[in-house]
Amino acid sequence: MTWCPSSYTEHVCVWDRTSGKLAAKVPGIKPKALWGWWDEKHFIAVIPASGHYQVVLSTLKGKTTRVLAAFSADDWSNKLYLGYTRK
Repeated sequence: MTWCPSSYTEHVCVWDRTSGKLAAKVPGIKPKALWGWWDEKHFIAVIPASGHYQVVLSTLKGKTTRVLAAFSADDWSNKLYLGYTRK
C-alpha cells in the first residue's frame, strides 16, 4: 500500500508484492496518513473529519468500518504528526 501516483484520482494504491503490479486503487478516501495494515482486507488511516481527525479502519473499497481514535486538529499538528503524511 502506497500513495497513488498523482495521475490517479484515488489517493491510496495497493500493489501486488510479487509482481509489482497495481492490485487496487482505493476509492473515496483521502487520508492524511497511512499507518499500515490491520489484516489482508483492512488498513489503518488518519482522515480529516469536521474539524478534527480520526484514525479509522478502512476496507479496500474505501469504506470506514470502525473509528479507532479521534483527536483535535491541534493535537495532530502539535503532537501526533509522525512524518507519514501526504503533502
